[in-house]
Amino acid sequence: MTTTNSTATTPGHTATRISLRRLRDKLRARRQARRDRIGYRQMLELDPHLLKDMGLTRADVVWAMHQPDEAEIGCELHAIRRRRAA
Repeated sequence: MTTTNSTATTPGHTATRISLRRLRDKLRARRQARRDRIGYRQMLELDPHLLKDMGLTRADVVWAMHQPDEAEIGCELHAIRRRRAA
């Protein structure tokens, strides 16, 4: 007697797996956004001269803190720094 082990999944099973992946990805993104906001709060405690040395102002950091979680804030702050350096 030969038995086959089928790994086929039902459409409902696949949809659940996809939903769980999306949930996991959203949770990871929210955790990262939270860590980023903590970092921005710490940046606000820096001396204004240090921020200026980084090419940023307090206003830039406050702006970054109020962006949606999905925004690429690090890239935006880097672009601000590049524009100021030019």
